[in-house]
Amino acid sequence: MSCPDSYGVSECEFAETALRNRGYLGVRIEWLRTERIPDEMEAGKAIQYLRERGAKSAIILLPNYKTRRLGRVYRRLGAQSGIRVNVWSQEREFNPQRWWRSREGQKRFAEEFLRLTRLL
Repeated sequence: MSCPDSYGVSECEFAETALRNRGYLGVRIEWLRTERIPDEMEAGKAIQYLRERGAKSAIILLPNYKTRRLGRVYRRLGAQSGIRVNVWSQEREFNPQRWWRSREGQKRFAEEFLRLTRLL
C-alpha cells in the first residue's frame, strides 16, 4: 500500500494498529510501499507481490470509504491469481452516518462516487 502521512502519522501505522486490535498479534505483516499511484494500479502491484511470494490468501485493509469499490478490484485480481482475498475496512476517515457534516467527509464521498461511476 502507499503509506502517505495523515496528520503526521503513516497510513501503514494506522493499518497495523487496526490489524493488531482485531487480534492479529503474532502474524507477519508486510507492507508493500509504493509511490502515490491510482488505487487500481496499487491493487495490481499488491496482488503481483503476493503471487510472486506464493501467497494463498491475504487480508487487505482499506479505508472504509474505499472498501466496497476497491475491495471488488482486489478480490477479482486475487481470484485470477489463485489468492483468496479478504477485505477489511478501517473505521477512521469517513463516517457514513455523518459524512455531510464535514468538508473532508463531503470530499471523500464525491471522490468515491466519481470513481465508482467510472467502474460501472
